Formats: sequence, C-alpha cells, structure tokens
Amino acid sequence: MAAKIVKSSQVKSYYCLLISYLKNWHWRNLLLTVYLFFVLMSYFIVNMDLRKFGRAYIISLAEVILIISIYICPKLLKFAEGLSIHYDDEEKVTRKFFIEALLISFAVFFSMYIIYYPGAFSPDSIDQYGQAAGFRNYKDWHPVLHTLFAFTLPLKISGGWIGSIVLFQIIVFSLALAYMAYTLTEFGNIKYARLFLLYILINPATLGISMYPWKDVSFAVFAMLAMCFAVRVYFSGGEWLKSPLHMIIFLLVIVAATIFRHNAILFTLPLLIAVIFYVSRKKKFLLAAGFVLIIFLVRGPLYSCLNVSSPGYRVEPAFFPMTVIGNAVTQTPERIDKDITDFAYKFLPKDEWQKHYVTGNFLSVAFRKVNWEVVKSVGYIKILNMMFRCFKESHMASLKGLLALTDMVFGIAGRVDWLIIPGIHTNSYGIKQNGISFMQTLFIYYIRFSRMFLKHIFWHIGVLLLITLIFTLVKLNLCTKSGWQKLSFVIPLFMHDYGTMLFIGGNDFRYFYCTYLVMPLLCLILLVKESD
Repeated sequence: MAAKIVKSSQVKSYYCLLISYLKNWHWRNLLLTVYLFFVLMSYFIVNMDLRKFGRAYIISLAEVILIISIYICPKLLKFAEGLSIHYDDEEKVTRKFFIEALLISFAVFFSMYIIYYPGAFSPDSIDQYGQAAGFRNYKDWHPVLHTLFAFTLPLKISGGWIGSIVLFQIIVFSLALAYMAYTLTEFGNIKYARLFLLYILINPATLGISMYPWKDVSFAVFAMLAMCFAVRVYFSGGEWLKSPLHMIIFLLVIVAATIFRHNAILFTLPLLIAVIFYVSRKKKFLLAAGFVLIIFLVRGPLYSCLNVSSPGYRVEPAFFPMTVIGNAVTQTPERIDKDITDFAYKFLPKDEWQKHYVTGNFLSVAFRKVNWEVVKSVGYIKILNMMFRCFKESHMASLKGLLALTDMVFGIAGRVDWLIIPGIHTNSYGIKQNGISFMQTLFIYYIRFSRMFLKHIFWHIGVLLLITLIFTLVKLNLCTKSGWQKLSFVIPLFMHDYGTMLFIGGNDFRYFYCTYLVMPLLCLILLVKESD
C-alpha cells in the first residue's frame, strides 16, 4: 500500500513538473508539440498492433513520445528562426533565366515522354479521351472543363494525334514551372529558385505524374500559377492587381483551378479571400463577382451547349466512413453491432473482406464485385452514424483504419505504399505504349532507390507540411497586420490537404501533389525578410 502511495506521489510530482515547465512555453512551442505528438503517435498506432499490449504500455508509449516532442520542438523552432531567404536586388531577373528554366523543365519532361510515349492513360484518362474524341458524350464525372482543356484542345490542334495530349500537358507544365522559378528569383534569389526547381524536377513523383493527363496535374499546375500571382499581390501590396489585364488573368487561372477538380474550392476560395484583402472595395466586388460569374458561365451556358450530362449518384463520399467500418469488421467483428456487420457483408462477402481488405485502404475492395446499391439504399448519413458507432465499439481498430487512411497527408515516416508508375490501361481505342522499355526499367529502379533513401523528402507530404508549419509558427507575428496577411496565404494549402483527406478512400497520392508546387512559394512569403 505504501509503495502504491509513493508511486502515486512520484507520478503526481512528475506531472506537476511537466505542467510548470509548459507554463513558461510560448504558444508556438505548445502548438508544434501537440502536432508532432499527434504525428508520431499516429505512426505507432498505424505500424504496430497496439491491441496486443495493455493500456499501461500504450500510456507509457504516449508519455515517451510526448517527452520527445517537448524536447525536439523548441530546437526545431530555434533552428528555423535563423533561416531566411535573402532578397538579392543586384540579381537582374531576365528573360534569359525564364528561358533557361523553361528549357530545363521541358528537357526533363520530354525525356520521360519519349521513354513512355505516348504518355500514361489510366481508366479515367481513357474515358476522357473517348469523350474528347467524340466516341462518348461529355459527362461531368470528370470535370468537363479539364477534359476540354487537357484532351479536346490538343486533339483539335493536332488533328486527333493521341500523343498530343501528354505533350501539351508537359509544355504547359514547363511554362508554369519556369514562371514559378522566375517569381522565386524576382522576390527571392536565383539560388533559391534553382534549388526548388531542381527538387521538383528530380522528384520521381513529379516525373511519374507528369505522364498522366489527370485533373490532379492540371489543378496542381494552375494552383501553382494562382499562388505565383498571389505572391506578386503580397509583395506589391496589392498594386499588381491594379492592372485590369492582371485581374482578368488571375480570375481565369483561379477559376480554371477551381473547376478542374471537384474539391479544389478548398484551396481556391481561401486563396481568393486572402488576395481580396489587398484590394479596394470596388476591386473586392469585381473579384468576387467575376469568380462567381465565370464559374456560372462555364457550368451553365457552356456545359449546356456541349450537352454535358450529370454524373448522377457519386459513391466517393462513402469511401472515408467505409474505410473505418471495413477496418472494424475485419479486425474486430465480434465487437461490432450486427446491423453494421450485416451491412458490410451485404456490400462485400465476409471472406472477401478478410482476403482482400488492406488496412486504411478501402480502394483495395471498392472495385471488386461489390454491391453499391446497398450503400445507396442506406445513405451517407446512416453510414457516417455506423462509422461513429464503430469508434465507440472498437475504438482502436477504427482509429487505426482512420489514421492508416489519412497518414498520407501528415505522416513523416513509415510505410510508403503509394507510387506513380506510368502505364496505359487496357482500352478499345488502340492506345498502346511505344516507349523505351530499358529506360522504363531504370525509372522503376530510381523510384525504388528514392523510396529507400529519399522517401522522407520525395514521398512524405507530411514532411513538407511540417516544414511549412514550423516556418509559419516562427515567422508569423500575429500582433501585426503583416502576420495575419502571411497566415492567410498559408491557410489554403492546409485547408486543401486536410480537407481533401476526408474524401479519400485509399492511397490516392495524386490528390495532394499540388503541395510540392505550392510549398516553395509559401516559404518565399514566410522567409523573405520584411526589411528586404
């Protein structure tokens, strides 16, 4: 009894000491510690079967992770305080550097294009090609504006040449990257611009995804361009938007980014709001009205002229809760209420769940012989209710499913079961790959190398978000107007990544590719000294 009292007093004194230590902390330390604790704890939940261990072990593990987070975070923030981007006003930004960046970017992309000629076409891309080539009617399952821009336009220009689709994309991508490098040089310095241009171009994620004419690529490119314009608005104090031409270009780019992907509004709307703060009341109205009007004209009169059909019932919103339910019914079916297991087994037989379901990846079973009618009949609200009940009845299995699904966004270590290797799906249009097989094999080896030694900087989006968060916490002074203005430009990326995270059903890495292209521009805003 006495031993228990001594142990209890020791624990109490330990927590009192910890609390007194934290009281002297700045809110930045506290916020980063909470975030890092969540990230690290999620890693162990996903990669270890904690159900085999007792509650005391889990609590001890959490305490160790908390202590590590408390120790590391102040050091990370102190290190970041000393980092900045020096604005070099002696370096003249010329067309020569823009052309240099353009040629380097295009040379890299064109090499991949030759290796994987005529590019890569997933089932989605095959469907969009069929619409653009006139074999099918336009359907808004994939945003029709993207189909028109990325498929119909190059096909019309080239007279129907299938190779023009990806070639057109890499030309646009190269131009956009060159403009980004130009912007980084104009408001930062040429070394910073070259560093990030190199990082993007040697990244196997970029090399692989650039061969797919996906909406995610077009969205990422136009999101980057919109952020480039936002950088110009920020550093000019809104002067850049006084030009009517600049305002029109900005509106067209941000509207295109919005329509290119159905959930892109999570990025474009907060970015538009951030930009609106810099202009006069009249310009605020013009930007907001223009944004709404152009979207209406595209989705209204334009789509009507093209006889665009509605996608109808969409099952994607059910992916997220179905992932949690799937994890619960495969790992702890004895704890789950019968109505939930009955629903799950009507959707897919029990033995199929056990055989094919991968933790945190509903897509591993979503396209097998499943019964989507039962999902439609039950409805999203009841499925969400089932998900919350799974958390109540089998909290650890449900939590593991949730974190295994979403750690693609915030994870900084562990498994990397997502990769992008160019290929062409079986199709009836005769689209086949005629590239260089030997070089394709080398690219696969390069991907494997990157996943072994460089995966933290090339494949873990969570590392980029953590770096951005650290710079944000260090460089922001929320007691000033400038601090809030900087924060308003950071919010769109986090809102997009963490918002999109709630709509995925598996390892859809491509949804978050825009992070690679936007992050360098955010760091420019955060790290350039205000005096410069």
